[in-house]
Amino acid sequence: TESIEFEKARPFVDVAESVTSRFAEIVRKEGIPVEVILETGKPDDKIIEVAMLRKSSLIAIGLRGQRRTDNIRSLGNDSRHILEAAPCPVVVVN
Repeated sequence: TESIEFEKARPFVDVAESVTSRFAEIVRKEGIPVEVILETGKPDDKIIEVAMLRKSSLIAIGLRGQRRTDNIRSLGNDSRHILEAAPCPVVVVN
C-alpha cells in the first residue's frame, strides 16, 4: 500500500524534488552544507520521525500564516505539533 500511496503523491514529489534541488544548489554555493530529504506522509509526524532517526540538531519550518486573527499570524496544528514534540530546537521562519 505504501507504493500505491507514493504513486498518488508522485506529481507533488516531482515538484518538491525540483524546488528543493534548486534551493540546495543556492545554499551550497554559499558554502553551507545541506541535505535534502523528501518523505511522503503526514508532514508533522514525518519531520519529527526523520529528526529523531538522523539525530538532527535543528529543525527549520516556515510559518504559513493560513490562520489569521486580526492580522496576527498563528501556528497551524502541524507546526505546533513539531514545536511540542521535536527532539531538537525548532526555528520558525516567517
